[in-house]
Amino acid sequence: MAGMLKTQKELEDKILKLPAESEGEILADESLIVVLSGAKATSDDITIKVAEAEKTKKEIDETRERYRPTAYRGSLLFFFVSDLAFVDPMYQYSLQWFLLLFEAGLDNSSAAERHKQRDSCLKSCKGVAGGQLMAGCK
Repeated sequence: MAGMLKTQKELEDKILKLPAESEGEILADESLIVVLSGAKATSDDITIKVAEAEKTKKEIDETRERYRPTAYRGSLLFFFVSDLAFVDPMYQYSLQWFLLLFEAGLDNSSAAERHKQRDSCLKSCKGVAGGQLMAGCK
């Protein structure tokens, strides 16, 4: 997207520069008219692509925000498990164990069409932090 905006800025500068450097009647200079027409078409194309990119960016941001609570819960679980070693050295777990625990929680939670339903399943005892953690700590 930054490249398209840069190209658009260069075209705008070119559009301003060419008529200023043109000698004689501007409307009689066919090469100037052709360059300006091409620049306008390219600029219009870039404007459409930038609008599409902005829309896509907004959709990605909205999707990311929907998963933030689940990510927060996963980070709490990770740091809880890593801090267990401070309670007693026998409670030292590897990242691999944590990932297995987390994936098991995802697999054991019921699939849902709507994100809020899925998130509530993950928060339940059958989900990410529930029974698997307690079973692993016994």
